[in-house]
Amino acid sequence: MNIFLRCASLLFFIVLSNPSIIYAQQIGGVVLDETTNNSLEDVNITNKAGTIGTSTDADGRFYLQNKRILQDSLTFSYVGYFTRTLSFSDLENMDYVVKLVKSSEGLSTITLTQNKLQKSLKHSRLKKMPLGLYDFSLNILNDTLYIFGGNESEKIERAKQLLERYAEREFLDLVSAMQRNRDMAYTGFNSAIYKYDLTKDIWEKDTNKTLDRANHNSEIIKDKIYTFSGKSLSTNGLIEFLPNKIEIYEPRTGSFQIDETNPHQAINVASFVYNDKLFVAGGSVKKYKNTGKVIYTNKVHAFDPESGYWQEMGAMPEAKETSGVLVNSIFYFIGGYNKQPLSTIETFNLKNGKWARLGEMFEPSSRPPTATKDGLIYIYNSGNISIFDTTTNSLTEYKTDLIQDNPSMFLYQNALYILGGVVKMDFETKPANDFFKIELSEFNRTKSLKSKILGK
Repeated sequence: MNIFLRCASLLFFIVLSNPSIIYAQQIGGVVLDETTNNSLEDVNITNKAGTIGTSTDADGRFYLQNKRILQDSLTFSYVGYFTRTLSFSDLENMDYVVKLVKSSEGLSTITLTQNKLQKSLKHSRLKKMPLGLYDFSLNILNDTLYIFGGNESEKIERAKQLLERYAEREFLDLVSAMQRNRDMAYTGFNSAIYKYDLTKDIWEKDTNKTLDRANHNSEIIKDKIYTFSGKSLSTNGLIEFLPNKIEIYEPRTGSFQIDETNPHQAINVASFVYNDKLFVAGGSVKKYKNTGKVIYTNKVHAFDPESGYWQEMGAMPEAKETSGVLVNSIFYFIGGYNKQPLSTIETFNLKNGKWARLGEMFEPSSRPPTATKDGLIYIYNSGNISIFDTTTNSLTEYKTDLIQDNPSMFLYQNALYILGGVVKMDFETKPANDFFKIELSEFNRTKSLKSKILGK
């Protein structure tokens, strides 16, 4: 009996001193940044055999059935970091703490076997917008998306459609068909404010209305949304003009105010908020109806909501319509348009006032939708999404299955949201009301199309 008790006690001691025996079927580990020791979320983890695929949680932790990898190895890959491959014994020796090193070449160093990666970013569909729109502005405040204005216009080119259909018939038949079926064009701008609850996937229409405008911007300053610039339509819908009104909306109270002073009257401007001041740059200020000639501006203005004063801040290196995003104290101008689409990425440093030209994107883009998180800038262009790493100047492009041109895009928590835009068919251009979501972890599971370091 004493021998039995001694053996039981010994066995109990061995189990307590080796907790991995209790959990022999599962191991847990954590992935950290080599330099900062910060945990890394959504690190992609796969094994050589291709039977394991998982990712780290918000605390950088992962869990695996160890019996499946005893004779295998694990690959840890993460956007902007060197990929690391470790055997099971390596993990044991490291106490299951994996540290990844930031890559000097950014995203181009992801080295997962290419045939194990999917070809395009997977997306999910959300509830459609209340109507098809493009060239609207959007903002997120307290888990709610706000959409202001936008273009509802659409066009059907029946003449081109008939020309193809009647190509081999009599000319008079073609003329007769064209007289019966004329080109159709509807021009209209939206004046409603739409709200979308990001936690419940619900759309609703706000009781307030905005000026019917398109190609404008809006920014948040101290929980108030300022909508400005862009263009509006005359009452008969035939003439476009540049409004000088700034609309100030406070969602918490529902109050709506108008400020009728805006020296930066232009369409397709770039804008951002820094130290509670609004900065507006570039855009086009005039279009001649007879010739189609467009006048672009390179001016930069700043607006102080406290005093209500505007100040001219100098000029951009090039007059153009453009867009971009603020990262810390540096504003990144992405692409643009001046007689033709542009591909440049340039910066304006708000601390020292210096401009810099970093390089060229893979393709020109007039005003690509952008979003930013953790020093990475996401850029949508013709169905593809590029990631620009501001710390390494690396640019990597990924394919999507989306077909919208000129949609809007924003980032909320750990996902990109893409909505609206236009869908172009053979002879029709119509506004889209589709709404999609792409998890950021998808980029670690998707094969990149191409990658480069800007400036090299």
